[in-house]
Amino acid sequence: MTLRIVALASALLAPSAAFAAPTIVELAQGFGGPEDERGGAGNEQPSVAVVDKEGKRFVVSIYMSSDVSSGDRPWQCKCSSVELDPILGPTLVADRVQLTSFDGNRPCNHPKAASDGESVIWTFGSNNPNLAQVRTYVAAVDELCRETGAPFRVSENANNNEGAPDIAWNGGSRFTGGYLSTGENDRTYALGLEVAKDPAGNVTFTKSYLTNVVSPANIGRPTILPMGMDRSLVCAAKGDQRPPEDGIQCGLVDATTGLVLWRDLVAPSDPQAEIYMNQPQLVQLSPERVALMAIESRGQGRKSGNKAPSITHLYTLAPDDLGSHMESEIDSVGPYQAHATICAGHWGEEATPIVGLFD
Repeated sequence: MTLRIVALASALLAPSAAFAAPTIVELAQGFGGPEDERGGAGNEQPSVAVVDKEGKRFVVSIYMSSDVSSGDRPWQCKCSSVELDPILGPTLVADRVQLTSFDGNRPCNHPKAASDGESVIWTFGSNNPNLAQVRTYVAAVDELCRETGAPFRVSENANNNEGAPDIAWNGGSRFTGGYLSTGENDRTYALGLEVAKDPAGNVTFTKSYLTNVVSPANIGRPTILPMGMDRSLVCAAKGDQRPPEDGIQCGLVDATTGLVLWRDLVAPSDPQAEIYMNQPQLVQLSPERVALMAIESRGQGRKSGNKAPSITHLYTLAPDDLGSHMESEIDSVGPYQAHATICAGHWGEEATPIVGLFD
C-alpha cells in the first residue's frame, strides 16, 4: 500500500487560491514483499498529528511499514513529517524515519498519534521482547520525527494480548489512552497519562490510572475523544463474540481519576435479526457535541466465509455527566460502506460543523 498525504490549497494559501487543486505528497511507496502477514502489507494504518513550532506548522504521520531490512522483518513503525508553508506549499522535511527495530511477528502494530501542539505522543502494540503476547506502549517524537521519549509500557496483564490502542490530548500535560486486552476477562481499558518535558524537550511519562470501560470486549478496539481537560469519551464494541453481539458501548471517563461516570449502549446489536454493530469512530463537532460512526454487518462472513454487504451508521451525541444524549441517527452513508473513517471540521461563513466520511 502506497501512503500519501493530501494538502488542500484553502488550508495553505490565500483565500483567492481556495479553489486550486490539492497538492499530493507521496510519503512512501507500496513496497511490501510477499502478500501475506509475514511479508508485510507495504505502508499502512497511518495516524496523523499536527505540531506548531516557531511559527511553522508540521503534519506528522506515523505508520506501519514493511519496507525494512531483512533483520527488521516483517515490519516496523516509521514517521514522516510535512511542513506546511503558505507560499511554498507542503514540503517533506522528515522522510520515512524508522522509529522501531523490534523483534516478533507483530513488532509495531496499530500506531495512533496525538499532539499537544509541541510534541507528538504516540502509542502502539508490540510483542517484543517476549515474541508472544502483545503489549501496549507510548513514546514521543518531535516535529522532525526525532525520538524525544523512549517507549514506555502502559499495559499490565502479562497473560493477555493487549493492543489496538488509541490516544487523545485533553490539554496541558494530560492525555487519555486506551487499548484492548484479550484473554481472560476481555475488556477495553482507558488510562491516564501525564507528560513531563525538560528544557531540551525530552519527554517522560507517568500513568495515573487504568480503568475498565467496556466488557466483555472480544474485539473492543477503543476510540477516544477528549471532552475537556477532565473528561474523555471512550467507545468500543461490546460482546463476547466476533461480530459483537451487544453492540457499541460508550463511557464517559473522569480523566483525572479514571472513574467511569456512565456507560451507554449507543448502537445496540440485534443477533436475532442478524444485525451486529462494530468499528466505532468518534470525531468532535463542538466542545459539547460529537459524531460517532459505526458499521452494521449481518455476520455472514463468520458463518459462510463470504462477506455480506455492510451499512454505515452516523450518530450525533451531546454527552455530559448524566449520559450520551443521542440527537440524531442516519444510515447508509457513503457509496461503499466498508472500512470507513470520518473527520470533522467547519464550513462556510457561519462555520457550520460538518462530518466527512471516507469509505
